[in-house]
Amino acid sequence: MYIRNAFFFDINFQLYRGFYLNNTYSYNEFKNQPVYYQRADLYATSGGFNIYYIFNNKQFSYRAPFSFTQSQIKSAGSFIIGTYLSDFSFWADSSVVDERIQHLFPSFPSLKRGDSFSTGLSFGYAYTFVFKKKFYITTTAIPGLGINYNSVQREDLSFASGGNNTSLKLKFTFGFGYTSSKWFYGCMFSSDSYYSLSNTSPYEINYRLNRLRFFIGRRINAKKLERKIVKKFGIET
Repeated sequence: MYIRNAFFFDINFQLYRGFYLNNTYSYNEFKNQPVYYQRADLYATSGGFNIYYIFNNKQFSYRAPFSFTQSQIKSAGSFIIGTYLSDFSFWADSSVVDERIQHLFPSFPSLKRGDSFSTGLSFGYAYTFVFKKKFYITTTAIPGLGINYNSVQREDLSFASGGNNTSLKLKFTFGFGYTSSKWFYGCMFSSDSYYSLSNTSPYEINYRLNRLRFFIGRRINAKKLERKIVKKFGIET
């Protein structure tokens, strides 16, 4: 993530391997199965790029809760506008739909690969509540509207396209922490959800990316450290 006072840029990439069906026992075919239906051969990748503009960049700092290079000592918020690109793909060695329940998915019973590309515009709001100048709670909600293009591949290697469809993106973050001149620590949760709004396509690829992180760090005075190193080793400048 790269942040300036008025703009911030967010680049992300994730790779997952191995999934399970969390509603396994809602299918009669899996009622007596001892464990969840699992697929170790199923992969999924997601990547995205976001650019946002912060309107109230004089009083509200996006650096404070996300990159920790600034401290916000008064409560403030800002409207945010931006644009986004996102791609989500999955693939497996064979159909992701188990043969025992393929009859429930007559349109694509042998689906083994899928891809969804989304782009659009976002507009939302962010606010950071500060108390005692060092403790903060921050939340962000940035919905977006755009288009997405879906395609899938069957086991016989044939492709099917879902075409260009209207899509909805929901971005939400929530975090809290402590920050001072030397230390900062806290917790941050973020969620990015993508939904296809098409009524004509025979299938949809909807997905959600959740991230939870705990962090602790110490700020270092680079100039002071440099002077100590120069003095210790007798380096002339």
